[in-house]
Amino acid sequence: MLQKLKNFFLWPKKEWQWWIRNWKQDLEFRKQLLAIILGFGIAGLIWGGALYYSYHDSTSPFILPFILDGGAIPLAILGGLGLGYAFFRNNKRKIILLVLLGLPAWFIAFLVPAIFREWLLWGGGIFLFPLYLAISYYSDIIGYQGSLIDLKPSLVVGSLWLGFLLLGISIILFLATFFKRASKKFLLFPSLFLAFSSLIFPLIFNLVYFYLFHSLFLVYLLTFVLITLTFALSLFKAIKYEAS
Repeated sequence: MLQKLKNFFLWPKKEWQWWIRNWKQDLEFRKQLLAIILGFGIAGLIWGGALYYSYHDSTSPFILPFILDGGAIPLAILGGLGLGYAFFRNNKRKIILLVLLGLPAWFIAFLVPAIFREWLLWGGGIFLFPLYLAISYYSDIIGYQGSLIDLKPSLVVGSLWLGFLLLGISIILFLATFFKRASKKFLLFPSLFLAFSSLIFPLIFNLVYFYLFHSLFLVYLLTFVLITLTFALSLFKAIKYEAS
């Protein structure tokens, strides 16, 4: 029990050491990592920008982030190209298949949480009720109007963390056919990181917006680029770790 507790607290240090060691020692690692960051990073910026320009002045009381044109398409194409360059540079056929088959896969992955949004909202709220209560209490203290884990005016992000978890699992199941990975780590960790980032990044940037600057555009961009990159980097780590 004590060893497990010790390993838990040492886990962040071990993670940093893994990244730093591979970055310093392996040129191929750096090329792959930069490809992932570039592909998914640009896709995340497009996703956040598309959501902002479409909905930042909307009067609708409830807006989902799972848009197909500005979200699923750039993630499938740019994210697919990033993954393809990183791991299949010498196999153009696999890269093309990864992008082409990725389009319907990302479409389905975006549609599933949209279809079951009410169940996912209720389930997420019940599961993390103490956290929701604490965030609501803090919002009242500082006088923040709205939900700190969602984005103004009514874009649901953190409240749909279970939807992001389902999105991640759907994409991982698709990618598993390319990378032939079936371990719990490959299937679970990137999806968990995606769900966690959908909770934490809206909270962080809403507080930054409240205290430091008042650019909702930057809040949207930073939130979704970091949500996307968190998923992409955890996916990259899972693939590399399994291959090592």
